[in-house]
Amino acid sequence: MKIHKNQIPQEGLILEGELEVELLKPGEGILRQTGPLRYCLDCGANNDGFWALGSLSLPVEFECVRCLDSFVTEIHVPNFVTQLPWETGDLVDLTLAFREDIFLILPNYPDCQRDGGLECPGFGTLPPVATGNLEASGKVLSGNSPWKRLDALKLKNGKA
Repeated sequence: MKIHKNQIPQEGLILEGELEVELLKPGEGILRQTGPLRYCLDCGANNDGFWALGSLSLPVEFECVRCLDSFVTEIHVPNFVTQLPWETGDLVDLTLAFREDIFLILPNYPDCQRDGGLECPGFGTLPPVATGNLEASGKVLSGNSPWKRLDALKLKNGKA
């Protein structure tokens, strides 16, 4: 999204809409962009550069780290803020700023139950401590410990 200095009135400008831009390139990990970027921005300019603040939203398809199934969810950047100098002449390109903020908010370990709101078939395979379920963590440590098999190992002279 490129904006020219002359497009912005002195009192500022509200930009809202969808942008067909490929922010996530194919082959960049276990995610894929599934639709256009939606934005709502309050923009302004001065002699030094351009500023924008608002929100971004992008539909993305992930691969669940538990069950390895694909799921689609919406990535939201509720507090997008950028300030850019006027590049060549009176033009500024927001595409890299959009891409950077989207990448910063992507989950490290996408899981379809938490991020996609689905019932993950792989959810029961991790102990509640690993899934962040602190209420059930006491049960895990008592009878269903992930260390149970290691504790049962009989070591002789430091070797199994």
